[in-house]
Amino acid sequence: MNNNGSETAQSAQKDEEFEAWWDNGGTSSLRTASRYHEDAHFHAKRGWDAHAERVKDDAEQLRVQLAGCSVAALGGTNDTAKRGDYGWSPAYQDVLDLRRRHDIAKDVIEAVAKMCDTPGPSQAWTESCYKVEREYARLTEQDGKGNE
Repeated sequence: MNNNGSETAQSAQKDEEFEAWWDNGGTSSLRTASRYHEDAHFHAKRGWDAHAERVKDDAEQLRVQLAGCSVAALGGTNDTAKRGDYGWSPAYQDVLDLRRRHDIAKDVIEAVAKMCDTPGPSQAWTESCYKVEREYARLTEQDGKGNE
């Protein structure tokens, strides 16, 4: 095999190793990270710029996804992102689901609090209503606080 063929095989092997490293989240042993640092010149010739651009694009998408989590947590999502959308992530879906459960719980507590406006048959009813009204006030107060 001539020298050029050897370089091509080495290039393909290093590209495969880098892709495997990248696909595992870029985490590995210090030795592996050090080896890729030493091979930076090699990757610069073989498409390091493409990898850098990919990292930049991934970082931008993560920023959008994080912003989506914040909007979902504050209840400001009328048109939600769906799986496969640029701004969707499993974390976004978790926050969205949690916010929906929060809104349902708040509505239920509000409805029960309204029922408590009518006198109940016992002291226990009155105490339960007081607890519900306190919880509703706490939830409503938290909704207004935002990032404090």
